[in-house]
Amino acid sequence: MGITKADIKRLASDRSYDRGKEVYEADNITNMEKRGNILSAQVYGSHYEPYQITVKLDGDKIISTHCTCPYDWGGICKHTVAALLYYIQTPDQVMVRASMERADQRTQRREITPYIDQSSEVKPASVRLR
Repeated sequence: MGITKADIKRLASDRSYDRGKEVYEADNITNMEKRGNILSAQVYGSHYEPYQITVKLDGDKIISTHCTCPYDWGGICKHTVAALLYYIQTPDQVMVRASMERADQRTQRREITPYIDQSSEVKPASVRLR
């Protein structure tokens, strides 16, 4: 089923939701990616530099959110609302990447593979007979 607008509304105040919807409609979300169960994006707000958004998911549930903006008045901020709306309304624009764990495993495999290949030659064992 996925995350819905109703799910996002439950996490935000009415004002944050409405303002987040405006940020989303202004197309101020960039670099959205999903890596495993972590969603991240940059959202432009009132400052020159974009705010960094991170959302931890568990399937179709939002587990936690973090934004680098100073908002601290209850519920999620407008930037997080905007990012979540972008995620559910434009899924084809979300870059899906391997989880960090899987990426680490691939990196380790690439780092040790040359050594495995070199040492995989079967060499006759020396046997000393008495």
